[in-house]
Amino acid sequence: MLLLDQSTQLFQRALWTIQRGLGATGGITLAILAFITLLVTTVLVQRPVGRLMAGVRQLGTGDLTVRVPVRGRDELAELASSFNGMAEDLGRSVEEIRNKEAELSVIYSILERLTKTINLAELKEIVLQAILDVLRADRVLFLSNLNAQESGEILIKIRGASRLQRFGYSAEDGGALPEGLPSEIADRWSRGQLQKPFVTEDRQMAVIPVLDGEKRIGLLVVRRKLPFTHAEAGQKMLGAVADHIGVAFENARLYSLAISDDLTRLFNPRHFQNRIADAVSLQEQCGQNFGLIMLDLDHFKDINDRLGHPAGDEVLRQVGRVLLRTIRIGDSAYRYGGEEFAVLLPEADSAITWAVAERIRQELAAQSLRASAVHT
Repeated sequence: MLLLDQSTQLFQRALWTIQRGLGATGGITLAILAFITLLVTTVLVQRPVGRLMAGVRQLGTGDLTVRVPVRGRDELAELASSFNGMAEDLGRSVEEIRNKEAELSVIYSILERLTKTINLAELKEIVLQAILDVLRADRVLFLSNLNAQESGEILIKIRGASRLQRFGYSAEDGGALPEGLPSEIADRWSRGQLQKPFVTEDRQMAVIPVLDGEKRIGLLVVRRKLPFTHAEAGQKMLGAVADHIGVAFENARLYSLAISDDLTRLFNPRHFQNRIADAVSLQEQCGQNFGLIMLDLDHFKDINDRLGHPAGDEVLRQVGRVLLRTIRIGDSAYRYGGEEFAVLLPEADSAITWAVAERIRQELAAQSLRASAVHT
């Protein structure tokens, strides 16, 4: 038997050193793993979720342009992509609502004014002023194919001007067109090639055909320096405006036919009595002056007796055309009796009335009406 007596202190010291080393290594490893886990969580989860939440908060403030960056292909990236799609759809919907609201505001503003009168001459001025105001235009031109007294005309309203400008119009004349009406547009309209509204490429001119079914009522040409916005230039909106204006004009035209003389297309005596009563009432209540011109044709009975009534009717028609061509915008001409005529001039003093009467006399004298040519 061999007995060996050896101290274990050295072994225990070495074992303790190993245990401490393993403990330190394990602690460092756990710390590294915890750090890596925290880093991964922050980069892959916390930051994307934070960006997404920040986007949601920004979207909640009404900023529909916010977008969240999409990184990777995991569930968070898919969520961010869905958020961006939702924000884009929401922005598009809100923009459509705003455009529709703007369109309805324009249409309502115009409709509100269209209902104020059924008088065709007054309606034309109201339409031009409404388009000028609502569409913030600098110049509005209306090429009219519709007139209760059958005279083609071009009306122009310019921002800042108190009165309309009026030009005679005939597609066959080939004369110079007023400023603001391109010849190419006028040619296309006269050939019946303009059916739908449109805005030019520079977005500074809107062309709006006014139709009643297939019947051409007139053409609106709207110009402004500031380009039309998307809401203002929408074809649906401009088309709706044109439709409502067309209905208003057609109603006014039918009313004008009811108050007009069939032969001369001047207003009839009944309408004259109503208008003169209104003018007298305005003068008494508001002090608003008006002028009145009465005229008749000399020796008209001789024309009927010698050349027949068809010749006399043609003379009356020619006189009616002269009156319509000569009177001012806002004045109205009437066939008062057989060969008797009247012109009512609102807001006119004696000097203006006299000047218009003299102009009518000169125009009639320059016509040299020849009923014999009609008879033969």
